[in-house]
Amino acid sequence: MTREWIDLCRNWTLSLEDQQTMIFPDFRPDQPLSVDLPHTWNATDSFTPSRGYWRGVGWYRKILSTQKEWADRRVLLELAGFFCTAQVWLNQKCIRYDEDGFTGQFYDLTRFLNPAGQENTLAIRIDSRHDPELLPGREVPDYLLYGGIYREVRLHLTSYAHIVERGIAFTTPEVSPEHALCHIATEITGLALDTLPVHQVHSLLLDPDGNPAGEASTEFYTSGTVHQDIDIRNPRLWSVDEPQLYTLISELQAQTPQGWAVIDRVETPVGIRFFEFQVNGDFLLNGRKVLLKGVNRHQDIGGLGNAMPKRFQVLDAEIIKDLGGNFVRLSHYPQHPDFLDACDRLGILAYAEIASWQHIGGARFMSNAENMMRAMIRRDRNHPSIILWGLLNEGRSKPLFERLHTVAHECDPTRPTVYAENEPEEGLQLGTVHIPDVLGLNYKLPHLAELRAMLPDKKLFSSEHTNADFCRRGDRELEDRYLTRLEADLEILAAHPFMAGGTLWCMHDYATDYAPTWPHHFSGVMDHVRLYKEAAHLLRAWWRADLNVHIAGHWTFPGEEGREKTVRVLSNGEQTELCLNNTSLGIKSGNRMLEWNVPYQPGKLVAKAWLDGETVECALETAGPAAALVLTADPDRILADAQDATLITVCLVDAQGRWVPENRAVALGIEGPAALRTVGGLPIVLLSAGVGRFAVQSTGEYGTVTVQAATIGIPGSRVEIQVGPEL
Repeated sequence: MTREWIDLCRNWTLSLEDQQTMIFPDFRPDQPLSVDLPHTWNATDSFTPSRGYWRGVGWYRKILSTQKEWADRRVLLELAGFFCTAQVWLNQKCIRYDEDGFTGQFYDLTRFLNPAGQENTLAIRIDSRHDPELLPGREVPDYLLYGGIYREVRLHLTSYAHIVERGIAFTTPEVSPEHALCHIATEITGLALDTLPVHQVHSLLLDPDGNPAGEASTEFYTSGTVHQDIDIRNPRLWSVDEPQLYTLISELQAQTPQGWAVIDRVETPVGIRFFEFQVNGDFLLNGRKVLLKGVNRHQDIGGLGNAMPKRFQVLDAEIIKDLGGNFVRLSHYPQHPDFLDACDRLGILAYAEIASWQHIGGARFMSNAENMMRAMIRRDRNHPSIILWGLLNEGRSKPLFERLHTVAHECDPTRPTVYAENEPEEGLQLGTVHIPDVLGLNYKLPHLAELRAMLPDKKLFSSEHTNADFCRRGDRELEDRYLTRLEADLEILAAHPFMAGGTLWCMHDYATDYAPTWPHHFSGVMDHVRLYKEAAHLLRAWWRADLNVHIAGHWTFPGEEGREKTVRVLSNGEQTELCLNNTSLGIKSGNRMLEWNVPYQPGKLVAKAWLDGETVECALETAGPAAALVLTADPDRILADAQDATLITVCLVDAQGRWVPENRAVALGIEGPAALRTVGGLPIVLLSAGVGRFAVQSTGEYGTVTVQAATIGIPGSRVEIQVGPEL
C-alpha cells in the first residue's frame, strides 16, 4: 500500500486567549469559534482604520478518529504554514514546539494515537505575539504578520519504511542543449540495520509529454540516502518562454516472492536548465540573455489575509505573466508551494528569501535564521523557477550573512545567494556586500553609476524600486504621479546595462501597521484585490512583446467641456494615434507613455497602435448618469471544499452600459453555501472610480450562491455562482 494523504482542513474550533496562564490539558475553550482552514484570525482587522491588529494565542482543536486502515502505517501531521509558533498536542501529550511556520512542519502522531475506532483530541496552540528572536524579528515591519494556521493541514499515511518527507533532491550537475546529467538523492527511513527483505529505489523520469526519458534502480538494505544518475539526451530545457517540466516518479520497493512491490511512491515536478549571473549585468538562462522583469509579491489578499486558497495563489502567478513579467521576489518570507508550482508551470523565475525586514537579533535569532534557510531550501529546492536564495532584507551582519551563505551552499550548491541592500555604503564598510554571490539594490536608481564604481566586480540587480506608496487606485492625480515615477525608474534601469533587471515594489497593495503608511500600503501596481492600476498597463507596455495599447484614466468630466485634459496613452507600438469622435488628434512615435493635451468634449476617445503590420485599439466613452451595477464572478463555479473562492467585480454603469467612474459604497448580501470575504468583514464594497471587488468563499456544501449588490438610487443587481464537487 503506497502513501496517501487526508485533508484535515474542515471543522475545527478556535479559541483566542489573551491570558498566557492557560495550561493544557486543563484548558477549556471559552466560546470557541467554528472555523475551516486555511485560516487567519486577522482577516477582518486588517485594512481597517483602527490602529493595531490582534496578536496573541489561539487554540485550534479537532476530534480525529483512528481508522483501522491506519494499522501498521505511520501517521504524519503536516501544518503547511502558520504564524508564529506552534505547539502540537495529541491526547494531552505535547508532540513538539516549533518556531518556523513559514516553511511548514511535520509531526509524527503514530505512537500517540488511540486504538482503532477511538477518538483523538488534536489541539494546536498558535502564538502570534512578537518576539525579537523569532523571524522576521521586527515588531512592526511594513507588512502584516497574520496569525493563525494560514495554510493547509493534512495527514500523510505511509509504510514504516518510506521516502522521507521533502527527502528527494533533483539536481543537474551537467546541462547543455545536447545532454543533461540528472542526479537524484532519495532519503529513506524506517529500515533497521541488515533489514530483510532487500529494498530498492526506482526512479523514473518522464518527459513533458509523459513519456519515459530515463530510469535508475538501486538496491539497499538500510535507511539512508540513495544516489542515482540518469542521462538525458537532447533535454527539453525549462525557460521563461517554454517552461518544460519533467516528472520524477520515486518508488520505494520491497522484494517479495512475487517480485518487487511498491510500498511508497512520490511524484515531483522538475525542470532541466542552467543559468548564470555575470558581472557585466547579463543574466543567462540556458545560454541566452534574459532581462529580469519582475515584482515583489506578498501572500495576502483583502478579505482573506494570507489564508489564500490555491486559486488565488495561481492567479497571482498568472497576473505576473499577464504583465509580461518573468521574475518575482517572494518578499519577505517563504511563500506557498502552490504559488511556486504555478511559477514552474508558467515560466516565472523566483527569488526566495527567509523571513526578514530590517532586523537582526541575537544568538537565538541567528539560529532560527539558519534553521529557516535549511528548511526553505529543503522544501523548495526542486522548483526550477527558483534562481536565488535570499539571506535578508535591508539589514546587515557579517557573521550572520557568512553563516547563512555557507549554509545555503551546503544545502544547495547549484544556486547563488543574494540579499537586498538599501544602504550599500554601510554594507561596503561592514563587508556584507561582498558575501552573497549576487547583490540586490533597493531604491538607489539615481546613484547606480556611483555604486557601480564602488562595486565594480559585483553582480547587481534592483531588488526594489519605485515604491509609490501614495497611489490609491482610481485617484486620477495620484495614478498620474505613479505613472511618471515608474516611467522614469524603468528608463534609469534600462540605461544601466550592468543591472540584470529588477523587481518593482510592488505587485499589489497590502495591509500594514507600519506608521508611515498604515493601515493600507498603496504601492502596488494593482490594488489589494488585484484590480489593475494604470501602472500595471505601463508595465505591459514595457514588458510584453505582443502589441498593447491602453488609455489611462477615463473620459467622463461633466461640466468641464472645453477644459484641456492631458491624455496619456500607454503603448508599445511603433506609432500610436489618438482620435476623438472620429477626428485624429495626431500620430506619435516612440516611448511607452505618450501624451496629448485635449480640450474636453463628450464622446468617444480611441487610441490605435501599430507594430509590424498589426493594429490594436483601446476606447473610452463618456458616460451618462449612473443607472445600474454589473456584477461579474470570475470564475462563476467553485469547489465545495470550504477553501475555494472567487472574485466578484462590481462595476457602475449608465443606461447604455458604459462605465461610470464614480466613488460609491455598495451594500452586499449573499444566499447559499458561501460567505462574503470583504475588508473589515463588513457586507460592503467601496467602488473607486466606479469599480470594486471582493471575494466569496465556499462554506463546504453544494448549491447555488446568489450575491446581491445595491447602492443608493440604483436598482439592485445580482450574480449567481455554482458550488459543486468538481469544476
